[in-house]
Parts: sequence; C-alpha cells; structure tokens
Amino acid sequence: MWLLNTARAELKFFPTPEGIPGGYAILSHVWDEHEQSFQDIQALRERCAKDGTNPRDLASDKIRNFCILAERDGCQWGWDDTCCIDKTSSTDLSEAITAMYRYYSLADVCYAYLRDVPTDCDLHAPGSAFRKSRWHQRGIRSSSYCVAARMAWAASRETTRPEDEAYCLMGLFGIFMPPLYGEGENAFLRLQEEIVRRVDDPSIFAWGGSTASRTRMLC
Repeated sequence: MWLLNTARAELKFFPTPEGIPGGYAILSHVWDEHEQSFQDIQALRERCAKDGTNPRDLASDKIRNFCILAERDGCQWGWDDTCCIDKTSSTDLSEAITAMYRYYSLADVCYAYLRDVPTDCDLHAPGSAFRKSRWHQRGIRSSSYCVAARMAWAASRETTRPEDEAYCLMGLFGIFMPPLYGEGENAFLRLQEEIVRRVDDPSIFAWGGSTASRTRMLC
C-alpha cells in the first residue's frame, strides 16, 4: 500500500494497511479529467530533492489540500486512488483493487470531496447541488445491506472505466476475481457469478439490473 506523507506529499510503501504508524486518511472523490498519477508524484519528489522545495507545495490543489487537511487532523499519511496506485504495475493495480474496501474501512478518517458543490450550499434543501452531486454515484458504501440492495445501488453508479464498477465492489462482498481490463460489462456478470458461488444470500435472485447484459445470468 502506497501512502502520501501528509507533510510533504511524498510516497512511501507499507506492506499492509493495518497498524500504519501515525494513522492515515483517505480521500473519496470523483476523478477529474486531469489527475496527478503515481509517476507524477514520484517525478515531483525527484525534482524537489534538487532544490529543497516541499513537493506538497507543487502538488495539485486536490492533493495538496487533502494532505493539509489530513495533517491538521493528526494523520501522518494519506491515500488517494489517483496517485497512490502504480497503474503501470499489474501487481500493484490488482492488489489495490482487491484491498480497496480494507483501505477505506481501516482509515482513521475519510474525506469526501464534492467538487460540484459550492461551500455555501444548503445541504438539506430539496434539489440542492449537494443532493445532485456526482459523488453520490461513486465511492464505497456500507456493506450492511442485503446482496440485492447492494447490487441495486451498484447498478446506478458511475466509474471512469466500466470494469471498475464491478472491481471496486469485490471487497464489499468479500470476494476476489482477477481484474481483466478490456472485458467491459462482462466484469459485472463475473461479479454476480462469484457472489452466487460464495455468498449465502438468496436475495441476489430478487435483483434485476438496468441492462439486458446484467440480467442475463439471473433470469
């Protein structure tokens, strides 16, 4: 697990998310068009090592403010899926996808960043920007619901890549399947098949997906 040092936005590897010294915060957000990657953060570290600049000062607004907030709240480390996963490494990517739910559940604090909600928004007003935020269609939610309820919620989510809609739910259901980028919506069918095999909850047969491809296995 790669984590950002909140004081300097430098990456460090930890074998597991359990017992991180100094604690870690996690960022839940909607990806923007241009996000700093693992390689970008590493390159920033090398660049700043030459002149003594703090890499955090040159990080994106999102990463910099996340680190500042986490440091203020007493966390020495932070995790953001845009830059804390080396997506050029199939091993690192697979491990992060499989352990994603653990990452969230073991974090000391989770911040939700809603870029499309103004700071003066009335959170309780019907039809408010908060209620319409894209963030509500993303991220990890509670696993306390039955399988059918979780699948119904998952069907309305949005992800950057179609496969991620299924992959990021593996931890939620306590299952594993190898990521196969390029398989598209077939990943969701594989997820359903794994749930049927491993989870003792017949409510999945009461769930109906939003597209024919998703309901094919259950009908």
